[in-house]
Amino acid sequence: MLNAWVILRKSILMVTRNADQAFRLSGAIFVLAVFLSAALNVAMTGSLIVEPPLFPTFDANTAPAEMVMTEQDMRASMALVGGNLIFFIAMSWISVSWHRFVLLEEVTSHPFPSWTAGRVLRYFGIAILATVGLAFAVVIPFVMAIGFVSALGLSVLVPLVSIAMLICFYYLFFRIGLILPATALDQRMPVAQSFQDTKPLSDEIWGIAMMVVFASLIAAVLIGMIAPNNILGVLITALVQWFMVMVSASLLTTLYGHCIERRQL
Repeated sequence: MLNAWVILRKSILMVTRNADQAFRLSGAIFVLAVFLSAALNVAMTGSLIVEPPLFPTFDANTAPAEMVMTEQDMRASMALVGGNLIFFIAMSWISVSWHRFVLLEEVTSHPFPSWTAGRVLRYFGIAILATVGLAFAVVIPFVMAIGFVSALGLSVLVPLVSIAMLICFYYLFFRIGLILPATALDQRMPVAQSFQDTKPLSDEIWGIAMMVVFASLIAAVLIGMIAPNNILGVLITALVQWFMVMVSASLLTTLYGHCIERRQL
């Protein structure tokens, strides 16, 4: 666990000690992504912040066989999908630039880092495939476990099972995640190689996953308590998301530098 903290601390310091370059590489992109996402939300739903329609409402005047989602639910869903697409592409652009800054010392004096469409979109595609693949691999068995626990009348354990699911997800993500910095460096790395090269740090990665999950939960609770449902709330949420994205990219960069390039922790 101590080495896990060393890795996490190094990743956080990587951002704070290079804050000027971090803002230069990511600030304009992040602001643009937040603005476009907020504009899409307002255009589609009339609200800055869109909550996912967990239980779609239906038009009561139609027959059951003809029931469809209300227009508002459809607009909210489309806004969420569009906003997430904008966000993920922006985060891919930022992550590629950050990996290359740390590992290759590639800097820029422009408001936006260099845009290499092939590299950024390849990074985006690999990140999406890895996330979706891990989600299916981890979520399905844990959903079954949640159903089993609930059937036993132990619903109080459901939050713990959910936290365990998130920890397993992040553990596997960091184990295979070296493919992302490799992509940013225009290198080809199979998933199996990333998993094998991170094996010596398996215990540390478990610790990192636990700290990331608990830090994310605490951040979510604090944002829910202090961030109002207006432009100020959007900015507070965006700032926290920015920091978490930069630290996550730094964690992958640190693991890649140590496991592949044999850099010291």
